[in-house]
Amino acid sequence: MSNILVISPVATHPPTAGNQTRIYELTRLLKRLGHVVDFMHIERDVSDVSLMRAEWKDRYLRVPYTKPRNVFANFKRKVAQKLGLGCAYRYGIDDWYDSATDDHIQNFVSNNQVDVVIVEYVFMSRALLKLPAHIFKIIDTHDVMANRDERFTANNIHPTWFSCSQRQETKALNRADVVIAIQNQEAKYFSSTTNTKVVTVGHPVKLYRAPADQIINGRILLISSANSINVESAHWLINAVLPLIQQKCPNAELAIGGTICHRLTAAPGVRLLGRLDELPPIYASAQVVVNPMRFGTGLKIKSIEALGHARPLITTTCGSEGLDPSRLDVLQIADEPELFAQAVIELLKEPKSAIEMGERGYRYAERFNAEIEESIKSIIT
Repeated sequence: MSNILVISPVATHPPTAGNQTRIYELTRLLKRLGHVVDFMHIERDVSDVSLMRAEWKDRYLRVPYTKPRNVFANFKRKVAQKLGLGCAYRYGIDDWYDSATDDHIQNFVSNNQVDVVIVEYVFMSRALLKLPAHIFKIIDTHDVMANRDERFTANNIHPTWFSCSQRQETKALNRADVVIAIQNQEAKYFSSTTNTKVVTVGHPVKLYRAPADQIINGRILLISSANSINVESAHWLINAVLPLIQQKCPNAELAIGGTICHRLTAAPGVRLLGRLDELPPIYASAQVVVNPMRFGTGLKIKSIEALGHARPLITTTCGSEGLDPSRLDVLQIADEPELFAQAVIELLKEPKSAIEMGERGYRYAERFNAEIEESIKSIIT
């Protein structure tokens, strides 16, 4: 059993986005394996303090965050943006790190037994630098941040969140004893840039075998947060795919849940469910689950979550990243509107096949979780 301190710029509650869910489920797994976990939230984002305290009790530490002021670096980025240069949206690896955080970490480590520290995201890696030598240091990367902005601009979307150069990302990875990648493709990439040990630890999915008798015939389900990639993907689904489905299945309904709803408008055949506090009943109502991700990296948590709820999944090549692409018995992959629509139509017209596919997906998710548990055991004893 180890005493683990998780340092995160993202709260676990309310779990309205994939990264929050990933952090929460990973910490739940650590606790289930017998470890003691403290959660230090560096308050870059807004959290529900009452929910955090209810979940973490006396293991919850709030650390105020002040955005560092780097006038010269900000000026350089603004000039680069006007000139259209490739570095326009990239940061230094420590640009988002509030140096006052160090005092809070050192105070906690000095007064508590800490065997392992896990920092969430490479831009929090500076937190590892002043830790005592006996503490095992881990970075949970979530995503490749090197040149991340290019994936946005290539799709005509303004870059959001964090992006840096490969050199800066490698600088962060070298600070850890172990780097966690969320899927194998990214693990291979990280291993090519650092000598630090890299281990794949996917997203532990909460399993719920949704009963078939609660399915609403014709319901197609999308659950999503409100980031720009998800919004663009939802627009593609609504405008390019849904009309093709409705031609063959006039009673089909696209139900959309999650924080993305406040960035979408109602349309014929589209039901906006809003923020969801309980996912199992919503998944249980779906005949088909879709994840229309057009681009991005990391593991698409929406995809493995659908399989973990025993519902058939139609997704894109991007949406299947981190899963076994050969397993067409548990998911179907389509990148063109016509092929995506046809895959959905076939499952809507063959409800028995949809249920069977969902059950195979559930068993896949069980094995997926077992592999994650073994990976964690290989890192933390």
